[in-house]
Amino acid sequence: MGDRLKGRVAVISGSSMGIGRALAVDMAKEGADIIVNARNVDKCKEVVAEIEALGQKAVAVAADISIKEQAENLINAAVENFGKIDILVNNAGFLKDRMLWKMSDEEYDDIMKVFIYGYFYCLRRAGTLMRDNGYGRIINMSSRVALGNVGQVNYGTAKTGILGMTRCAARDLGRKSITVNTIFPGAASRLTTTTEVMDSKQKRTEKDITTTAKIGDQLEEPECFTPFITWLCSEEAANVNGQTFFVRGRQISKYSAAPVMEGTIYAPNEGWTVDEVAELFPKTLGEGIVNPAPPQPPKE
Repeated sequence: MGDRLKGRVAVISGSSMGIGRALAVDMAKEGADIIVNARNVDKCKEVVAEIEALGQKAVAVAADISIKEQAENLINAAVENFGKIDILVNNAGFLKDRMLWKMSDEEYDDIMKVFIYGYFYCLRRAGTLMRDNGYGRIINMSSRVALGNVGQVNYGTAKTGILGMTRCAARDLGRKSITVNTIFPGAASRLTTTTEVMDSKQKRTEKDITTTAKIGDQLEEPECFTPFITWLCSEEAANVNGQTFFVRGRQISKYSAAPVMEGTIYAPNEGWTVDEVAELFPKTLGEGIVNPAPPQPPKE
């Protein structure tokens, strides 16, 4: 038990199980009172009881953050029950994996609604309240799928959008002592350990399809990496803003703040011709490029 978050109030979306639950308990151990969230409030009862057993207060709030009014009500619940909001962890979400040519409009839209719209609704409302208080800590859960993966165009697009959301919000809110950071979790959760997901990984491994997370990647239990996120939400992390971290077990890694140009070439004359590009690109910028999904030979 500690007191780094003593007197703080945290809202953690999707906190009835997995990563969200582990975070809720870890933050309570550091003195925070928690708004626990799921679409079904009954799923939150065990988490609330666990937090109360630690001597902290917790309130369960049913909300689907993809619906604007419910997302805003989730944030407002912190003020209604505890008088303020200091911490927001945008964690809720789900998967609807499908290969690009099989993905329906609904499967794409549903993922955007929760990760892009839902996270934004919570972020905007929490950020507004935090500005009034002159303090805040916001964590957006993203994924290494943002770097590219098979069968997850919807999820990867959303998780990449979260990176941009974080970087921009960090600049909007930073001057009011509010930080906004992103986490790539390397933890086992209901999204990463379902039978469907594990079967899909196994098939991709057997076919030697390059992915961001191979079947052999070790996924730690959520409790193994929550301490870093809890620390990010403390006053000690006041200058950590707009950053992206990968956390797994004993490992904490920081990604560059934005894509970095690896090289530049200039046209030999006033403008490029196709022939000049064909001549220079392979020997300069194109040298060493590896196709992450090379064409497969025809099946016999």
